[in-house]
Amino acid sequence: MEAQRLAFEQRLEANTIRDFWDLNVKYKEQLDQDDAIITLQEDIVRRAEAQVKNGVMTDTDYLTQINLLTQSRLTRKTHEVQAAQAREMLIAKLGN
Repeated sequence: MEAQRLAFEQRLEANTIRDFWDLNVKYKEQLDQDDAIITLQEDIVRRAEAQVKNGVMTDTDYLTQINLLTQSRLTRKTHEVQAAQAREMLIAKLGN
């Protein structure tokens, strides 16, 4: 019985370490990547706007770029919510 308890505690500790890693590394890296994607997409939209004004790009293609920027922003918000959820689950697991 004692061996089972120790094995359970070890698994719990390993899971807690993984959860800390997820919060401090995985989600931060994901949000940093999201920020980089948004910055690039904003630049693409600025260029697309100039191309529309110069008659090089259609309004439909411009709107496609706007939609991609919006999707990038929504993806980042989704990742923010996932990080917050993971943080709250860890807090609940630790009983704080």
